[in-house]
Amino acid sequence: MEILNVNAVTATSVDTSLMTGVTDLYNNGSLADTTYTGLKAIPNVWLTGTSADTTLGYASAATTVGTADEQTVKLNGAAASSSATITTNLSLIHI
Repeated sequence: MEILNVNAVTATSVDTSLMTGVTDLYNNGSLADTTYTGLKAIPNVWLTGTSADTTLGYASAATTVGTADEQTVKLNGAAASSSATITTNLSLIHI
């Protein structure tokens, strides 16, 4: 699996601990908050047409240790009706 696309109607939690090779997470038109847990790598995050919050949780602290770790966030029509928050434990995020 490389791409995970979620359209959450109610608050949704996705456990990715058994998924391998996740490179991109899409929060596509979600009406409610989405939480991804158990991530083994740092994915790109896409927010498309949503004002819902997105939270990323990593499998271990080792996933996000180091100054070379970075994440790309792509926005398209995000936070149009209210604020949208992305929570991740990285120090460098490209928007």
